[in-house]
Amino acid sequence: MCPGHTRAVMRQPGAPIRLTAVFRYFMQSARACLGSRPATLRPCPACEHDRAAADRAMSIVLDGMTEIRLQDRDPGLGGLCLPHLRDAAAQARRRGHRRLLLALAAGAAGATPSMDMLAGAPDHDADERARLRALLPPGTEIPAGSCPACLAAARAEARRLARDADDSGDQPADGGRGACLCAVHLRDVAAIRPDLAPAMLAAQSGFAADAASRLLSARPWPGSRNSRGRRARHRLLPGAQACSVCAAAESAARQALGRCQVIASTTPPPATAACLCVRHVLAVRAASQAAGAVASAAATARADVLIEQLAEAFRKNTWAHRHEPRGPEMAAWQRAAVFLDGRVFGGGPAPGR
Repeated sequence: MCPGHTRAVMRQPGAPIRLTAVFRYFMQSARACLGSRPATLRPCPACEHDRAAADRAMSIVLDGMTEIRLQDRDPGLGGLCLPHLRDAAAQARRRGHRRLLLALAAGAAGATPSMDMLAGAPDHDADERARLRALLPPGTEIPAGSCPACLAAARAEARRLARDADDSGDQPADGGRGACLCAVHLRDVAAIRPDLAPAMLAAQSGFAADAASRLLSARPWPGSRNSRGRRARHRLLPGAQACSVCAAAESAARQALGRCQVIASTTPPPATAACLCVRHVLAVRAASQAAGAVASAAATARADVLIEQLAEAFRKNTWAHRHEPRGPEMAAWQRAAVFLDGRVFGGGPAPGR
């Protein structure tokens, strides 16, 4: 699962006992994957479920557009948030439908922007992200158990969020200042500076309206079959405008991954060196066979330790061994989650017991 849905499962009652058993099987599969041919990670099943539910609802909206015009129902965005409005414009098969949806998006700047309109449904993971961001280790230290690439991305994300929050009060609505933000990071920046949230929303609404207006005036229409239309069609997709925070985090992760790849290619890292998470080990294997072999060997050794600790924790969770003293192995399920994806705890290491 993605980090957000993994954290949601971890917050459920009884998660330590149940996830100890679940991650035991996950670690065995991950170890087998590290020793076999490079594999491609599938999307998060919970995210796929959410997207499928949204697509079904969107298909009902698009099918009903021939009988009920959205602007007759709602003078603003037709009852759709801006992310789903962009998605509907990308999915609409009729040119008139796309123009109508983009016209609604272009008219969003005239209305009073709200967080629900610009960012969509409530983000139940925002508070947890803010808490984990505050716990990031300071400086350039890489704590044991954390992925250096994920940690570098998290630190860059935190710096960029703070910078955008500080700059958001400098004439953000004129389109010349500020930066485009995705829905997730818009909520994060607004949480950092609640006093400047109205200015941020106005700036982001202006960015969205400008993008929709450019698409409305584009020739040929992005839905056409010629090459120019195919190249422009991707701009209809949600998130076509690059989020400045996402770009900063991805750049920092690539640089950290490049450094790890160079170190692994020249000499084996020491035993105390930080180990990449499985997600980034697979990325190194895809980029360099030699560096991937070194990274896989280090990750396999760490997987063996975690599998042993998970097995011991599972044994002590049984009724027959419930009175045995418990040690660090009882938190191995959290370390296993970070080992699979270093973003689970915001880029930092797993917490203690």
